Amino acid sequence: MKKFILCCLNPILKDCNFPELNFRIGLDSGEAIKVVMGAENIKEHLDLIGETINIATKIQSLAGDNDIFLGESTVLNVHTYWRKIIKKVEMPSSWEYVDKKTNKSYQVYRLVN
Repeated sequence: MKKFILCCLNPILKDCNFPELNFRIGLDSGEAIKVVMGAENIKEHLDLIGETINIATKIQSLAGDNDIFLGESTVLNVHTYWRKIIKKVEMPSSWEYVDKKTNKSYQVYRLVN
């Protein structure tokens, strides 16, 4: 997706004098709850809630333009190929999320390809 946007879509947008797209992606793995939000039969939609969603949002906020950041839970579950192209992110002092299993700061990684 990253390569498609940066190498294919953005050059076309630029050639057509449209603004290029930027993105920030934060991924985490774990449990989430699916809930129906809104007024029934009027304006309802499905939403996901839970700690995993909350942390993925916080991870995304750390990313810069066109970055993909992964939480520690996701990194533990990815194929070894992906582990070769990630780099540990130096966490800001304001980062307060703790891995409940290890009681240490929840680590975040950046996809570097």
